[in-house]
Amino acid sequence: MHSAHLRSGARTITRLLGVRSAIPSSYNLTPLGLPSRCALPHSTTIPSVPTKVARRRSPQVASSMSSVTEADKTAAPHAAVDTAELFAGAMPKAEIGAVEFLKAHPEYDGRNVVVAIFDTGVDPGAAGLQTTPDGRPKIVDLLDGTGSGDVDMSEVVEADATGTLAARCWGDDVKVQINQDWKNPSGKWHVGSKAAFDLFPNQLKERIRNERQKRFSEQQRVAHTAATAAAADAPGGKSTEDKKRAEELQARPKLLQDMADKHKDFGPMLHCVVWHDGDVWRAAVDTSDMYEEADDIRGRLRDFAPLTDFHREHQYGTFSAEDALNFGVNIYDEGKVLSIVVDAGSHGTHVAGITAAYHPDRPECNGVAPGAQIISCKIGDSRLGGMETMPGLARAIAAVISHKADLINMSYGEATATPDQGHFNKLAWEVVHRQGTIFISSAGNSGPALTTAGAPGGTSSAIISIGAYVSPDMAAAAHSLRAGEGAGRNYNWSSRGPSADGAMGVSLSAPGAAIAVVPQWTTAARQLMNGTSMASPCACGGVALVLSGLKAEGQTITPNRVRRALENTAKPVGDGPDAKLTYGNGLLQVDKAFEYLQQSAEVDAIDIRYAAHVRRTDGSYTGRGIYMREPLDSAQRRTFQAQLQPRFQEEADVKEEQVAQEDRIAISTSQAWISAPASLLLAANGRNFEISVDPTALPEGLHYGEVVGHDATATWRGPLFRVPVTVVKPIEVGTQGVGGPNGNSIAQLGTQQYSPGQETRHFIAVPEGATWARLRTTAGDFDTPKMFMLRATQLLPQTRHSTLGKTATATLSANARHHMTFKVAGGGTLEVTTAQFWTQLGQGTLEQAVEFHGLTCDPSAAFIAGSSGNVKVQLRAPFRSEYVKPSAKLEALIIPLRPISSKLAPLEGPRDQLPRGHTPHGLTLTYKLKLEEAGKIIPRLPMLNGYCYDGEMEAQMVQVFDSNKALLGVCDIYPSPIDVPAGDITLRLFLRHENTSLLKKFQHLPLEVKKKIEGIVVPVHGSNSDSVNGKKLGKEIMLAAGERVAIFVGPAPIDKLPKDATAGRVLEGAIALSKSTGSEEGASRGSGPGNAYDANGNTPATIPLRWLIAPKKEKHVGDNGDNGDGAEEEPKLSPAEKASTKIRDTKLSILKGLKSDNKKEAALYEELRKELVTQHPDHLPLLSEALTRRQKAAEKTVKLRKKADGGGLAETELDTSGESSNGDDTDDAAEEGTVGEEEKAAKVDQEKAQEDKPPPSPEEVEADLQAVISAADDVIAAINTDELAKFLAQKCPEEGPDASKRKKDFEEQKDALVSALSAKVAALMDLEDFRKAPPATAPARE
Repeated sequence: MHSAHLRSGARTITRLLGVRSAIPSSYNLTPLGLPSRCALPHSTTIPSVPTKVARRRSPQVASSMSSVTEADKTAAPHAAVDTAELFAGAMPKAEIGAVEFLKAHPEYDGRNVVVAIFDTGVDPGAAGLQTTPDGRPKIVDLLDGTGSGDVDMSEVVEADATGTLAARCWGDDVKVQINQDWKNPSGKWHVGSKAAFDLFPNQLKERIRNERQKRFSEQQRVAHTAATAAAADAPGGKSTEDKKRAEELQARPKLLQDMADKHKDFGPMLHCVVWHDGDVWRAAVDTSDMYEEADDIRGRLRDFAPLTDFHREHQYGTFSAEDALNFGVNIYDEGKVLSIVVDAGSHGTHVAGITAAYHPDRPECNGVAPGAQIISCKIGDSRLGGMETMPGLARAIAAVISHKADLINMSYGEATATPDQGHFNKLAWEVVHRQGTIFISSAGNSGPALTTAGAPGGTSSAIISIGAYVSPDMAAAAHSLRAGEGAGRNYNWSSRGPSADGAMGVSLSAPGAAIAVVPQWTTAARQLMNGTSMASPCACGGVALVLSGLKAEGQTITPNRVRRALENTAKPVGDGPDAKLTYGNGLLQVDKAFEYLQQSAEVDAIDIRYAAHVRRTDGSYTGRGIYMREPLDSAQRRTFQAQLQPRFQEEADVKEEQVAQEDRIAISTSQAWISAPASLLLAANGRNFEISVDPTALPEGLHYGEVVGHDATATWRGPLFRVPVTVVKPIEVGTQGVGGPNGNSIAQLGTQQYSPGQETRHFIAVPEGATWARLRTTAGDFDTPKMFMLRATQLLPQTRHSTLGKTATATLSANARHHMTFKVAGGGTLEVTTAQFWTQLGQGTLEQAVEFHGLTCDPSAAFIAGSSGNVKVQLRAPFRSEYVKPSAKLEALIIPLRPISSKLAPLEGPRDQLPRGHTPHGLTLTYKLKLEEAGKIIPRLPMLNGYCYDGEMEAQMVQVFDSNKALLGVCDIYPSPIDVPAGDITLRLFLRHENTSLLKKFQHLPLEVKKKIEGIVVPVHGSNSDSVNGKKLGKEIMLAAGERVAIFVGPAPIDKLPKDATAGRVLEGAIALSKSTGSEEGASRGSGPGNAYDANGNTPATIPLRWLIAPKKEKHVGDNGDNGDGAEEEPKLSPAEKASTKIRDTKLSILKGLKSDNKKEAALYEELRKELVTQHPDHLPLLSEALTRRQKAAEKTVKLRKKADGGGLAETELDTSGESSNGDDTDDAAEEGTVGEEEKAAKVDQEKAQEDKPPPSPEEVEADLQAVISAADDVIAAINTDELAKFLAQKCPEEGPDASKRKKDFEEQKDALVSALSAKVAALMDLEDFRKAPPATAPARE
């Protein structure tokens, strides 16, 4: 996954090379657990093949066809074709030497090697992933590290005499029958439920939802037709009954139509049962809800073949024949958590198939290492659309260590701000350098620009990063191009180095496409995907072959030895200055690497890696290589101090060898403009040496070289270390002789002819003061439309490469024009990369230029304090003339929240444990929010969001609940909008880290809720006087080069504020400094300054705008005697009435503050309540307060009674790391809140005293519940429901002097009535439960 999506991403193209009939007949694919009667990278959408292509014959077939005589032509179509040869490129192996290696060593096919697949999960029923050639299970274990499949099983029940189970979590209408043959010595059954759509991959969910919608629509049409017919035949009598009957029948069709229009399918529910059979925990899933009501499968839990932890028996189930989604299970926490393991997409199965698929009947479909076994580690969270989560990755690392896996493949990743840093980087270092696991990962799909290699693959020193290569055979067989590649190359989208700290970025390259197995739920057997996601498992499979051979021959295996062999024997590809940054050390060669390791076995007996870091002597730059990119970097010769440190394998007992360590290093440089010492004696404590780089004589463009160190006694070993040196010399704007008043702002890139896959790079020194630019591209006169990739990239310190600049894919016809605008930072280097996409045949010609613009602002961000009214912004055109037409808009409301409670606890489950006592801890923070209006919210943690692999936290997940404790949405590192209703909202944040001191610092962490609003236009004025008088800035302003102008933004229109925009909150938006006036995008205004608008008419010239909301107007402020907001005045009261009202409200306020758990205060409360009720029997706030107090008392009594009886559902904390949850358990949040030590001690004493008291009797419980019912009846009786119903039924709002007051009163009555009815219903249901069930088994009810 790249940028939180799969690295094959939108480049996936489905090719159905057969459906289920293509599965080898020798496989028994009927999964266990099914009743016997039933058988993802923010990537640009780029097609891998042109729209119209024809399949190309292989050279061998073409040759034989050319020699066929006229007489034989009729037989030619029936001639035998070697399909294995023809389609070999569909599962490429020859390119990396795997075919030759297996011919020489057929037994070294990956056997005895275990590969962990960090991905979306693997389908345990997929063809080719069942067994190895020697009969072992292909999938060793099936794990979900994200917790998205966790089911809360903490409720425990017993079966009745007929073997039937009923559970509170299932509801009253669901009962399932167990199989009487199932062993359960304890008789205790853990039960839980899960919505199937919470498990299903998005693609499958959409398919099943569509199928269910079709069935619903069919039933709805039948019902609607019947209702319409009944309405037509309605009785025509004049009696009251006939009229009512006719009205009823005529209303039914509309009601049915309304139901159909509002229908929302939440999907089927799965009812789960877990028990211990005396040996192991087992689970069964009732999938009755997946079938039609009339189907005899409904309620047949007993037909399910029980499953246990996957690694024990390697069994799996299938939900239904319709979805064909296979799943395994794991059971944790003594049966309290059931993990249902499904894949979050087809990506992981495809990756596993490339690495290790074994098809005995179709060996050409085999993966690279068919003898290897795999561990499926699901790191893509189904709740987040398959995005990786840090808990998923940490648990995957724990599984690798537990299973002692040899290899990791991870085809996920994204851009990063800080290479080789972050918590996950530490975990990767741990698993590689302490545990000895080789870690391989994809480089990313963000090319062809430099410095686009993603994390973790392209930025972590511990990981081998793989670029994506395409060979002529792959182009023919996999992509079906009608004209093949003349020579192999990396795909244009494959990410490039160097990393921001100068490291190479890409280690190796491998074939980046394959037609491989996909999950059964896709209804396809195999599918074409391409991306570095495919290159990484291809390389991983190749390394598995090498390890298989080393194990068979008894050789020592360490990550350092293997990596050195892979990099020093790779096949070089390309010869330009960007070759190493594109291909890394070259194309992986399995056979050569194995030979190298055989030869170096004695030399590498003591395993050492050589870590080099450099520091610029006249600046602050430090890195793993030298990267001179900015304009002044190459202005003169620079020197760097290199520190070389030999590192021994962690945990290895090599103290004596370490003392005796002394390497004789011969140092050389690959370019004349780089100089370094010729030799170095290197002891175990390391050495420093100087590197000099003199780029002054280099031409403009990209230059690459290396400082390498060889073993002087055995140079055949190849480099022991490399220090990459990348130098960029940009062109200066205005040096190409462009005329006109703004010629100094235009960089002419010239005209370039392109062939398929060809790339060009231009580096431009951005003028000081420039803030945005426009890339102008004009196509030449070519015959057919062609697709081009356009990239504008600029780097800033500790900032992702995707932050500044822009990417586009343009299909251009002859003489077409394309404009692309983007932000720039003045004084830096801009890279403009253009490529004709590799599948676009024929020659293309482009003419390009970059036009820079600039408007500097003071302040750089506008902030309007509520009391200030407006803000003055100074604008300046620093180096060229500019047109300015500013506009301002507020588009979001920012609501800051503080946690009302916090809980810190260790995560001691087996799947969370790492070696050497590393126990992670979880911090759960609860926040409360009340919204007046429904809408979309985005929970944000500015300090933590956006940092994934380079972040410090292991988890930062937020779950959002409504007032009914229903989960509304989940967000993680990249928050996304969540639909929420009006009312009370609860947010729970889960942070995870092993350092408890660090977590404690976050116990008061503010959370920021961003709520989208309808845009509020803020007026812009030309002067403060205009701002006061409300005169808007109407005309466009032209600024000459160097000229300044002031604008005044605000005040904002108060009447446009949303209801939730209360005092102290902040509205945010932007000030756009330039806006399209309808002229052609990017067109020049004669000889004047050009515009740089995007397709929506906006320029990237914007500055942030934030407005602190002031207190609302006081009611007494206004004109013409009104209250300031146009509403009528409150009715006038006599002095006696005013005094009575104030006394009542004061007493009510005192009443609310009295505590029920204090006897004196409780007695005073009751006395004061009776007095007030006598004086004000219909005062709703008073009656509602009494109801609330009765509810709290009853809830406490019921809870204590249930606790004494030992029945009901155990309380569970919401674990947002992915563990199951009972919902938003926040009723006691205030008591549980972050408090001082004295308050905590008092709370403990109070709880202990409560425990010493005898539990309430059943009679006391009933009395408290009856008190709730009585209090609710008092509220209901105080409301004139007929008048309320009439008001709510009005189609048009009331008008008149008392309209606002009547509306407010009725709204309060409605809220009070709803609350009272809800409280009464809940009390009646609890009362019924206690009356009909013995106390020992009285069910718990939230």
